[in-house]
Amino acid sequence: IRSTEKILDLPNLQLTQSIIGRGVYTFPLEWWYEVFASASAQGEDWIYTVCTEEIGDKPVDSMDDVASFLGLPKFDFRAATKLGRYNVGGHRGYDTVTAIDEESDEPSKPLSSMPGNKTSPIDLTSISDELMTELLEFYRPYNERLFKLIGKRCAWKE
Repeated sequence: IRSTEKILDLPNLQLTQSIIGRGVYTFPLEWWYEVFASASAQGEDWIYTVCTEEIGDKPVDSMDDVASFLGLPKFDFRAATKLGRYNVGGHRGYDTVTAIDEESDEPSKPLSSMPGNKTSPIDLTSISDELMTELLEFYRPYNERLFKLIGKRCAWKE
Protein backbone atom coordinates (compact mmCIF):
# COMPACT_ATOMS: atom_id res chain seq x y z
CA ILE A 1 0.00 0.00 0.00
CA ARG A 2 1.24 3.44 -0.86
CA SER A 3 1.59 6.07 1.80
CA THR A 4 -1.68 7.26 3.29
CA GLU A 5 0.05 10.55 4.00
CA LYS A 6 -0.42 11.59 0.37
CA ILE A 7 -1.17 15.28 0.06
CA LEU A 8 -4.31 15.79 -1.98
CA ASP A 9 -4.89 18.82 -4.18
CA LEU A 10 -7.02 20.75 -1.69
CA PRO A 11 -7.40 24.30 -2.97
CA ASN A 12 -8.90 25.49 0.31
CA LEU A 13 -9.09 23.35 3.45
CA GLN A 14 -11.73 25.61 5.03
CA LEU A 15 -13.92 25.18 1.95
CA THR A 16 -13.40 21.43 2.04
CA GLN A 17 -14.66 21.27 5.61
CA SER A 18 -17.58 23.67 5.07
CA ILE A 19 -21.09 22.74 4.07
CA ILE A 20 -20.39 23.34 0.39
CA GLY A 21 -17.08 21.53 0.64
CA ARG A 22 -18.76 18.42 2.02
CA GLY A 23 -20.47 18.08 -1.35
CA VAL A 24 -17.07 17.68 -3.04
CA TYR A 25 -17.06 13.90 -2.74
CA THR A 26 -13.95 13.35 -4.82
CA PHE A 27 -11.49 14.51 -2.14
CA PRO A 28 -12.05 11.80 0.47
CA LEU A 29 -12.56 9.15 -2.22
CA GLU A 30 -9.26 10.03 -3.89
CA TRP A 31 -7.58 9.37 -0.57
CA TRP A 32 -9.25 5.94 -0.25
CA TYR A 33 -8.42 5.06 -3.86
CA GLU A 34 -4.81 5.92 -3.10
CA VAL A 35 -4.84 3.68 0.00
CA PHE A 36 -6.13 0.77 -2.08
CA ALA A 37 -4.12 1.57 -5.23
CA SER A 38 -1.94 -1.55 -4.97
CA ALA A 39 -5.01 -3.80 -4.89
CA SER A 40 -6.47 -1.98 -7.89
CA ALA A 41 -3.19 -2.40 -9.76
CA GLN A 42 -3.59 -6.15 -9.32
CA GLY A 43 -7.10 -6.01 -10.79
CA GLU A 44 -8.94 -6.23 -7.49
CA ASP A 45 -11.75 -3.82 -6.74
CA TRP A 46 -11.88 -2.82 -3.09
CA ILE A 47 -14.16 0.18 -3.41
CA TYR A 48 -17.71 0.08 -4.72
CA THR A 49 -19.75 3.24 -5.10
CA VAL A 50 -23.51 3.54 -5.29
CA CYS A 51 -25.22 6.78 -6.19
CA THR A 52 -28.21 7.55 -3.98
CA GLU A 53 -30.40 7.88 -7.06
CA GLU A 54 -29.63 4.26 -8.02
CA ILE A 55 -30.91 3.04 -4.68
CA GLY A 56 -34.05 5.15 -5.03
CA ASP A 57 -34.75 4.14 -8.63
CA LYS A 58 -33.78 0.47 -8.47
CA PRO A 59 -33.38 -0.57 -4.84
CA VAL A 60 -33.38 -4.35 -5.42
CA ASP A 61 -30.84 -4.17 -8.25
CA SER A 62 -28.66 -1.81 -6.19
CA MET A 63 -28.71 -4.12 -3.17
CA ASP A 64 -28.01 -7.15 -5.40
CA ASP A 65 -24.99 -5.36 -6.88
CA VAL A 66 -23.62 -4.41 -3.45
CA ALA A 67 -24.13 -7.94 -2.09
CA SER A 68 -22.44 -9.43 -5.16
CA PHE A 69 -19.48 -7.03 -4.81
CA LEU A 70 -19.09 -8.07 -1.17
CA GLY A 71 -19.24 -11.75 -2.12
CA LEU A 72 -22.40 -12.37 -0.12
CA PRO A 73 -24.75 -15.21 -1.00
CA LYS A 74 -27.83 -14.45 -3.11
CA PHE A 75 -30.63 -12.83 -1.14
CA ASP A 76 -34.09 -11.65 -2.14
CA PHE A 77 -34.12 -7.97 -1.19
CA ARG A 78 -37.65 -7.34 -2.50
CA ALA A 79 -39.33 -7.79 0.89
CA ALA A 80 -36.90 -5.44 2.61
CA THR A 81 -36.96 -2.74 -0.06
CA LYS A 82 -40.74 -2.71 -0.50
CA LEU A 83 -41.16 -1.79 3.19
CA GLY A 84 -39.81 1.64 2.38
CA ARG A 85 -36.78 3.74 3.15
CA TYR A 86 -35.28 5.45 6.14
CA ASN A 87 -34.12 9.03 6.43
CA VAL A 88 -36.59 10.39 3.84
CA GLY A 89 -39.88 12.24 3.86
CA GLY A 90 -38.81 14.69 6.53
CA HIS A 91 -37.63 11.96 8.91
CA ARG A 92 -34.08 12.17 10.17
CA GLY A 93 -32.36 9.03 11.35
CA TYR A 94 -33.28 5.40 11.10
CA ASP A 95 -36.12 5.05 13.59
CA THR A 96 -38.94 5.67 11.09
CA VAL A 97 -39.64 3.77 7.88
CA THR A 98 -41.31 5.78 5.13
CA ALA A 99 -43.31 3.52 2.82
CA ILE A 100 -42.53 3.96 -0.87
CA ASP A 101 -46.15 4.97 -1.59
CA GLU A 102 -45.93 7.67 1.13
CA GLU A 103 -42.98 9.38 -0.55
CA SER A 104 -43.57 12.34 -2.79
CA ASP A 105 -41.62 14.40 -5.25
CA GLU A 106 -42.18 17.47 -3.10
CA PRO A 107 -39.06 19.03 -1.57
CA SER A 108 -38.19 17.98 1.95
CA LYS A 109 -39.58 19.98 4.83
CA PRO A 110 -37.32 22.77 6.03
CA LEU A 111 -35.04 21.66 8.83
CA SER A 112 -36.60 24.27 11.08
CA SER A 113 -39.91 22.39 10.98
CA MET A 114 -38.37 19.15 12.26
CA PRO A 115 -39.36 18.15 15.79
CA GLY A 116 -36.87 19.40 18.35
CA ASN A 117 -35.22 21.87 15.99
CA LYS A 118 -34.84 25.26 17.67
CA THR A 119 -33.54 27.17 14.64
CA SER A 120 -35.34 30.03 12.96
CA PRO A 121 -37.93 29.11 10.32
CA ILE A 122 -35.80 29.28 7.17
CA ASP A 123 -36.66 27.02 4.25
CA LEU A 124 -33.28 25.50 3.43
CA THR A 125 -34.60 23.59 0.44
CA SER A 126 -35.33 26.49 -1.89
CA ILE A 127 -32.59 28.63 -3.39
CA SER A 128 -32.57 31.15 -6.20
CA ASP A 129 -31.92 30.06 -9.78
CA GLU A 130 -28.82 32.25 -9.76
CA LEU A 131 -27.37 30.49 -6.70
CA MET A 132 -28.27 27.07 -8.13
CA THR A 133 -26.41 27.94 -11.34
CA GLU A 134 -23.41 29.14 -9.34
CA LEU A 135 -23.35 25.95 -7.25
CA LEU A 136 -23.68 23.71 -10.31
CA GLU A 137 -20.78 25.54 -11.97
CA PHE A 138 -18.71 25.22 -8.80
CA TYR A 139 -19.34 21.48 -8.41
CA ARG A 140 -19.03 20.57 -12.12
CA PRO A 141 -15.22 20.07 -12.27
CA TYR A 142 -15.19 18.16 -8.97
CA ASN A 143 -18.09 15.97 -10.09
CA GLU A 144 -16.34 15.23 -13.39
CA ARG A 145 -13.23 14.28 -11.43
CA LEU A 146 -15.38 12.03 -9.21
CA PHE A 147 -17.14 10.35 -12.15
CA LYS A 148 -13.78 9.62 -13.78
CA LEU A 149 -12.49 8.19 -10.49
CA ILE A 150 -15.48 5.87 -9.86
CA GLY A 151 -15.98 4.97 -13.52
CA LYS A 152 -19.62 6.02 -13.80
CA ARG A 153 -21.89 9.04 -13.71
CA CYS A 154 -24.48 9.74 -11.03
CA ALA A 155 -27.84 11.15 -12.14
CA TRP A 156 -27.24 14.58 -10.68
CA LYS A 157 -28.48 17.89 -11.96
CA GLU A 158 -25.88 19.28 -14.32
